[in-house]
Amino acid sequence: ELMVKSKRSKVVSKFFGILPIIVSFILFITAWFLAIKIFNIPQYFLPSPKALLIELLDYKLFLRHGGVTLLEAVVGFIVGGGIGFLIAVVLDYSRLLEKSLMPYIIGATNIPIVAFAPVVVIYFGFGVESKMVVAAFISFLDLPSFEEQAFLDTGIPINLATRSLG
Repeated sequence: ELMVKSKRSKVVSKFFGILPIIVSFILFITAWFLAIKIFNIPQYFLPSPKALLIELLDYKLFLRHGGVTLLEAVVGFIVGGGIGFLIAVVLDYSRLLEKSLMPYIIGATNIPIVAFAPVVVIYFGFGVESKMVVAAFISFLDLPSFEEQAFLDTGIPINLATRSLG
C-alpha cells in the first residue's frame, strides 16, 4: 500500500509539474486565435493555428524541405569543420601564423550572421549554396580556436602526434 501511494504521489507531482506548461500553451493558442478574429488579421500575414497545423501535418512537404535543410546544414558543417581543422593544424605548426591570424579569427566570430548572410546571398544567390556557405561560416569560425586550444591542452604538438600515426 505504501508503494502504491508513493507511485501515485509521483504521478500527481509530475502532472502538477507540467500543468503550467499545458495551461500556458492553451492560453497562447487561444490568444492567437482570438487576435486573428478580433483584429481581422489576414491569413497571409498570420495564419491561424488550424491552418498551421494542417500545413505541419502535410508530411511530404515537411520531409522534402526538411531533407534539403538537413543537407545544407550537414554539408556546411562538414566543409566548415574541415577548413577549420586544417587552419587549426596550420596554426599549431606556426606560432607566427597563430599570433597573427587568431585575433582575426576570434574577431570574425563576432560578425553577426544577419550582416554576413545578405552578402553571401548576393554573391551565391538564393539557392542551396548560399545556405551551405552560411552554415560553413558558422561552424568554421569557432573550430580553429577550440581545436588550437585542444592541441595546446594535450601538451603534445600536433606534428609529433601525426608523426606517430605514420
